[in-house]
Amino acid sequence: MSEDQRFAEGRPDVLTFTTEALTEDLTLAGEIMAKLNIASSSTDADFAVKLIDIYPEDFKPAEKKDGVIYGNYHQMVRSEIMPARFRNSREKAEALIPNQKTAVNFRLQDVVHTFKKDTRSRSRFLPPGSLCSRSIRRNSWTIRISPRKKITQKLSLRYLMTVRLKWKF
Repeated sequence: MSEDQRFAEGRPDVLTFTTEALTEDLTLAGEIMAKLNIASSSTDADFAVKLIDIYPEDFKPAEKKDGVIYGNYHQMVRSEIMPARFRNSREKAEALIPNQKTAVNFRLQDVVHTFKKDTRSRSRFLPPGSLCSRSIRRNSWTIRISPRKKITQKLSLRYLMTVRLKWKF
């Protein structure tokens, strides 16, 4: 999970929320729940959510790795992809009703991560199928993709932490 995430900067189909630089260390521990409220013009879409730790411009690591630029490094802390059709059950697909507000809530992997002082936290929402029309057929595992039709996604995002710890050594 350490690949630099700067590659997604500036993509027009990526929605990003970034905090100000932290004034003190912040440790997160436990389950992260992503809560999306979406409206899609399609009957299905995949939603990717990433939680990223952004290092300060002048960051100097204790140990350097060859080829890594640490200033403004975007470290992925956790990520998950959720097909909207499985938002209520992994066993039974449910189509979205186009343009209707819908909750898409899912868990990211558990985390124990400390965002250090002067770093920023970033949440990224990437709709991998945002330029494709997707619809569910009778067989819920089959998706028809038409790359000629652009779809629209609207959303709001919030995280819930079941555990939030802060400590200093």
